[in-house]
Formats: sequence, C-alpha cells, structure tokens
Amino acid sequence: IIIMAPQMPHLAPLVLLLLGARVTSSPLFAVIDDVYGEGDEAIQLKVLRNTMSGEEAHVLWSWGGKLDALSLSGGKGLSPRPVIFNHSRDASAIRSNGSPGAILTPFSNRVANGTYTWDGETHYLEKNAANNAMHGFLIDGTAMEVTFTEADDDHATVGLRYVFGGEKGYPFNVSLDVNYTLSKGLKVSVRAENLMKDRSAPFMYGQHPYWKVADVSKTTVTFDQCSKWNHIDVTADPDLIPTGTTRPVGAPFDGSAPIGGNITHPTRYDDGFKAISSIQDCPYLETQIQDGDDTLYLLMGRSFRFLQVYTGSPDKGVAVEPQAGETNCWNNKDSVISLQAGEVWKGWFEIFVQSGVYKKTNED
Repeated sequence: IIIMAPQMPHLAPLVLLLLGARVTSSPLFAVIDDVYGEGDEAIQLKVLRNTMSGEEAHVLWSWGGKLDALSLSGGKGLSPRPVIFNHSRDASAIRSNGSPGAILTPFSNRVANGTYTWDGETHYLEKNAANNAMHGFLIDGTAMEVTFTEADDDHATVGLRYVFGGEKGYPFNVSLDVNYTLSKGLKVSVRAENLMKDRSAPFMYGQHPYWKVADVSKTTVTFDQCSKWNHIDVTADPDLIPTGTTRPVGAPFDGSAPIGGNITHPTRYDDGFKAISSIQDCPYLETQIQDGDDTLYLLMGRSFRFLQVYTGSPDKGVAVEPQAGETNCWNNKDSVISLQAGEVWKGWFEIFVQSGVYKKTNED
C-alpha cells in the first residue's frame, strides 16, 4: 500500500510504504510476571490484569498458589476496589502469616490429633494447630508449577499444578491443578486426580480469603437463600472439632443483622456451616458480603457445600471461606472426598462485586 500526500507539497519526498502491514493491538487482558521482595525473601507471582479497567489478581505461584490481592470494579466505569486482604507486596509479612488467600489442601481446617485412619492404616500428620494438623501442605510456601498462561480480549488465566506424594502422613499420589481466571470477576477452577492404580486417597479443598471490608462488625454476611444451612457444632477452643451435631442457622447469617460487636472486637466466629438442601434443588450457592454500598459475592459450584467464617482478625477483614467438606472429615467421614484409583474431582468458585445483572453459568 502506497500513501501519497498531494495536499502537503512540503512533504512531497515523504512516501509511506506499508507493504503487507496491518494495525495490531495488545489484548485487553494480560498476564504479567512480578516479584515481591528481593534475594532469599523474594516471592514470585503472576499478575492477571484487565488493562482497561485496572482490575487485577495477584497469584503467588512460588508461595503455595495463594491469592494475595484482588481488585475488582463494581460496575462499568467505576474504579476497582480491593476485594480481599493483601500484604502490600511485603514478602516478609507473607512468610510470617501465610493464611490470607491461601489454598488449603489436601486437607482443610483441622484433622483431630493430626491422626486419621484410611483403608485400615493409621497416618500421622504434622501438628501445627494446638494438638491438631491444619490447612494442608501448601500454606507454608510450597512452590507450585506454572503449567500455562493465556490472555486475550475476554480473560487472563494462569494454571498451577502440584503433585502430592511423600508428605508426612499423606502417602498418596494425587495431582492438583488450580486455574485462576480474571474476566467478569475472578474464577478459581480446581481439579484433583488420584494418580495411583491400586488404592484410594482422601482429599479436601478449601481457600482462605479475607474479604476486605471497612468494619467487620457492621458487615452483613448472607448465606445463599435457596438452601437451608446448618451450623456445625464443635468442641471448645482451641480444638474446634465437630461433635457430630448441627443446628439451623439464623441471625446474623440469614442477612437480618450485621456481624455485631465493634470495629476492633467484632462478634467472634470461627465456625463452620453446611448447606443442607440438595444439589438438584440448589446447584449453586451464592454468599453475599455487604460492605457499605458494595456487595461482594462468593458463588460456589456444586462441589463446594460448606463455608467457614472467621472474624478473629478484623484488621484483615472477615474470612468467608469456600470449603469442599467439613473440618475433620477424614476422621468423621462426613463429606470426605474419597478419590478412587484414577478418579478425578472438580470444583469451582467465583468472586465478584455488584455490577448489574449477573448470569450464573451451567459449567461445573
């Protein structure tokens, strides 16, 4: 293509030769390499970014795959707001307190006495919470493998993988794939596979986001209104092991009242809850966290039927944690995921902020 400039004689020598050229532009979404800290303290991450809206998700692949920061817009043209607590890029703070945003697997919450029996064999986990084992093997900074990244005008995704096998008390070969996708909100997709050919394996998945709110005591948390919910009764602190009894959930988690207390000492919860309506009747569970004029949403697919609520760190926010099973399920077998040889388990959840009409998908 030859472009002349006949109306501009002073540019007569100029001829633009654009041979086979075309105008290209960068995708709307991007995946960017980043690092917190320096030297031995450095933590590597992938940043998922919407380059137009400024929405971002920080995925710390070198530190257990945790989600350390998430900012989303509540509507078109609105600036992104922090949705979950972040460590302000402080690698030392992450190393000293890894739970916010952490992946909790292959067990989540507590395993009583750090001991469980599977297929007639007793196993002993490292105790890290009073007399119990808690939150799995990735929370303390185990690196995950980045399996792929992709970005286009619709989304940015990073895929992470870890293969269990040989951890103390868990002699099971199970692969874990976690994909984070930033699009209209953030979607976390999880896949676990028993790689063994001749034995089953226990499994469980949870995640530990602290929802960033102005005042936990004034925050209203409303569990999904399709399903009925039960509170899981537990033994006294610090063990907090389910007793086997439950009771119906009412205020405040029916949305009728805020959490209560005051800004420095909100009403104390470190409690588990389970949806008791059938998956057929309520395939998706949508929890709403009301923070002033903003509504933050946690939408869970059919593999996540439990929530853990924790208000003991109000400086970080309120932890409303998606869980695939209940505390100590490897012992009480209530909601335990038993992966048979070669079996695959899948689940997903999404996080978003009020932004008009939201359509739930049929994907699971």
